[in-house]
Amino acid sequence: MAIDFKGFIPKEPEQPFELNIDIETILNLIMKELYVHGKKTPRQIGKNIRVKSEIVQKLINDLKAQELVGMVGGSGMGSDYQYGLYPKGLEQAKNIYARDTYLGPAPVGFEQYLKITKQVLETVKKNFVINERLLTEKFAHHLGYKDVLMQIGQAVCARKPAFVFGFPGNGKTFLCSSVVKLLPPTLVPYAVDV
Repeated sequence: MAIDFKGFIPKEPEQPFELNIDIETILNLIMKELYVHGKKTPRQIGKNIRVKSEIVQKLINDLKAQELVGMVGGSGMGSDYQYGLYPKGLEQAKNIYARDTYLGPAPVGFEQYLKITKQVLETVKKNFVINERLLTEKFAHHLGYKDVLMQIGQAVCARKPAFVFGFPGNGKTFLCSSVVKLLPPTLVPYAVDV
C-alpha cells in the first residue's frame, strides 16, 4: 500500500514566525548569503534558502533598520532591488560565517522535525506491510530468489535487522538494494535547527 506523505509536509510559511525556528537563524543565513555571494535580490536569496521572497524582504527590512544591509542596485521595484552588506554588516557577517559556514535551505525546527517524524513512523507502522507475497513479487525475476527468501525473508517480513555477509561478488549489495526498494520513502529535511 502506497503511503501519501503530502499530508505530513507542513504548509509553506507566509510570515517569519511561521518558520518555527529562531529568526536570528534566518537573519544569519541571509547575512551569510550576502557575504559569500555578494549583492542579491530577495527573490534570489529566497530561492537559495528556500523561503518565500516576501519573508526574506521583511527580514531584510529588519537588517536595513540595523544598518547592516542596504540597496545597492537593481531594476524595477520591490523584490527586484539588490541588497548588499554595509561595512557594519560586512564585519558582522564575517563573524557569523566564521562560526557557521552552512549555506543552503533554511533549517526545519527540531520540534517540528520530531513531530513529523513520529507521525510518519506511526503511519508506516500501521499501513505498510512487507510480506511473503510482496517479496516473491519483487524477487521472482532473479535467479535463486527462493533461496534468498528462505534466508532473509523472515527478517525482512518481521522488520528485524539482518546481518548480511559473504565473499565479494556474491550479490550482497544487490540483495540489500533490492530490499531497500521495498521500503516506503522517507522525509529528510536539508537541515535541522537544534
